[in-house]
Amino acid sequence: MKRPIQGCLGIAALLLAFTVQAKTASEVFDTVSSSIVVIRTYDTSGKNIALGSGVAVASDVIVTNCHVIKDAAQIQAVRNVMALHD
Repeated sequence: MKRPIQGCLGIAALLLAFTVQAKTASEVFDTVSSSIVVIRTYDTSGKNIALGSGVAVASDVIVTNCHVIKDAAQIQAVRNVMALHD
């Protein structure tokens, strides 16, 4: 019974040995901003029907909310927010 307790204490000691440094809001933004996309959706006539956000989790996978894309006939994901002003 001593071995499992020693193992748990060893793991706890390792976890406590690492210093955790909180990031500022600017640092968090710099880290993740390249993964954020703006999503525009259009109906069958090309009319813009919704605007939302998404997160690129892989090179060809974007995660967003269902309500953003539920009625869309076409979906556009834009990484550069300035592209919304065209």
